[in-house]
Parts: sequence; C-alpha cells; structure tokens
Amino acid sequence: MIIEKKILFITGSYPPDVCGVGDYSERLFNALKKHGGLFELFYKKNWSLSSLFLYLKEIKSKKADLIHIQYPTEGYGYSFLPLLLVAFLPKKKIIVTIHELSNRTFKAKMFTMLLLFFSKKIIVTNETEYVYLKKLPILNRKETFIINIGSNIPRSKNCENNILERKIDLAYFGHIRPIKGLESFIAVANQFCDRKKCAIIGQNLVRYQSYLEELQNESACIGYLLNGSVKETADNLSDCKIVYLPFPDGVSSRRGSLMAAALNGCVIVTTYSDEKEINDFFEKYCYLVHNEDEAEKIIAKLLNGNVCTDKNVSELMDLFSWEEISRKHFDVYFGKLTNNRL
Repeated sequence: MIIEKKILFITGSYPPDVCGVGDYSERLFNALKKHGGLFELFYKKNWSLSSLFLYLKEIKSKKADLIHIQYPTEGYGYSFLPLLLVAFLPKKKIIVTIHELSNRTFKAKMFTMLLLFFSKKIIVTNETEYVYLKKLPILNRKETFIINIGSNIPRSKNCENNILERKIDLAYFGHIRPIKGLESFIAVANQFCDRKKCAIIGQNLVRYQSYLEELQNESACIGYLLNGSVKETADNLSDCKIVYLPFPDGVSSRRGSLMAAALNGCVIVTTYSDEKEINDFFEKYCYLVHNEDEAEKIIAKLLNGNVCTDKNVSELMDLFSWEEISRKHFDVYFGKLTNNRL
C-alpha cells in the first residue's frame, strides 16, 4: 500500500506508561506503520498549559495532512491543553478517537464534546458510544465511525493449553483502579479461594496504590500478579481456566481485557450489557450474568468439571485483529468507507 499523506498520531500516554489507551495507541501505531508511509508519533509527558505555543509550533512544523488524536489518556490528566491544541489547528485535518464519553462525569463530557466539535471526523470504539454521540445536537452531523479495539496483550505460545491443565482456576484481568468491578470479583472469588487458586492479574497505577492495598486486605487468599511484561501477562492468562470480568456497565467490544482473555483461550464469565444486540453477540462466546450470585453459580458449575464449553471464545479474536483494525483506519483516513457503522 502506497501512502501519500503524512499522518501525525497524537497521544498523551504511550508504553511504558500504565494506560490502556496508551497501550492501544502503540499497537495501532505499529500496525499502521507496517503498511509503510508517513506516520509520525507526537507523544509528550508534560501537558501543562504553558506548553501550548511550543507544541503548536512543533505540530505545525510537521506539515501533516491529517492529525489523529487519541483521547482521553492517563497522560493528559485533567489538562485543557488537548482542547486548546485542537482549537488552534486546522479543523479539516483533525480526527479524534474517543475511547470514553457516555460514562464520564458531566464536566468531562462537556470538555470532550468541545474537543469533538473542533474535529472533522470522529472514531468511537463501540456501538453504544456511537448511539450516544449521535443523540447530541452539536455532534450528530459529524462524520462518525465505529472501529473496535484489539487486544493490547499478545497471544501466548501456551494459549492452546488444555483448560484442565491450567493452574489458575479463577482470575480477574485489568488495571487496578476503582469502578472496574474488582470488588465484585473479590466477593465471588472469596467463595472459592480456600480450595481453588484465584488471582488478580494486571497493572496498578501509583495514584491508586492505597486502593490496591485496601483490596489486598479484603482478599488475603487471592494471589496478585501485577505489572508483568506483555509476554508475562499473556503467559499468566494462558494459565487461567476462567476469567471473571464483572464490568459495572456491561460487556462491550471496547473491553481490551476481555479480548486478551479470549486471545489466550480462557473461559470468560462477564456481565450483561443494557443493549440486547450486544448481549446477543457476546453470548455466543461468553457466559453472561446479571449479578454476583449468578456468577458464583456458573463458575461453580464450570469448576466442578464442566469447563469443556461450547462457547467459541477463540473465534472472537478473529474479529478483532490489528490487521483488520488498521485497515478500517486507512478507510477513514482516505475516505474509502461506504458505511460509517463498521
């Protein structure tokens, strides 16, 4: 593929920073570059307002044809700088990928909507955010595209290990922070961890260290496998029988932790979405539950020897390959899409 346009890729987080969007940005950026062409990364650690004119000058010096911004990220923090940059840059060049909008606070939503107002095209990662955005009067006429995320964690060489041979009976995977369903996982895991091996796998952020310590006090019999490399994390997941992911707002195609668990052959138990279409899709691949009681019952049944499941979780990853995700981005960049809803 020959790419004639230069694309500047802006993110506030990038590995080794601990941020799911930062991890996604690296995987997407590398997937795009495999096609060749003029892709350049703009990543800064300092997002204070004092950097506005310095960053504007640097961005303009790149002479990019398109400017693709990932938002939000941990690195931006609560800075207004991303909004100001977009406001001062040519609107026709701006593409923004929004990773979170509908479940943000009121102030964060207002800020994000202003940022989107100054963009030419918007990418969202799931149907729920698409529907929410299209209900907003100032944004419903914007060109908006759905491009799902992929897994930030690779497939382990052990991913095809038989479920019965895996050492970790029940696990959670994801960033250790509030509003991620960790309390629900611990409540369920505590019912099994006296006789089954249970673990929490993921990364903890410095700002949530006290939260992690609180969780550990509530879950003395649960092991913690934290801050491993992507390879170590993949290997840990490939050693899990069941991964329970009690997302507070339900399963969706934006759940990178679910993708990683699926990629490594785990049986997945997760929570129902409010959207029937989403549930109908994921029920082919995962066990869906409404609450902790239902989760405990299905996990007990699975651990009692019925872990050979007819759920085709491995097929899920064929729909979320980085090759396919990068192809969809090229379609957005160069206007080849015939249908905005991918």
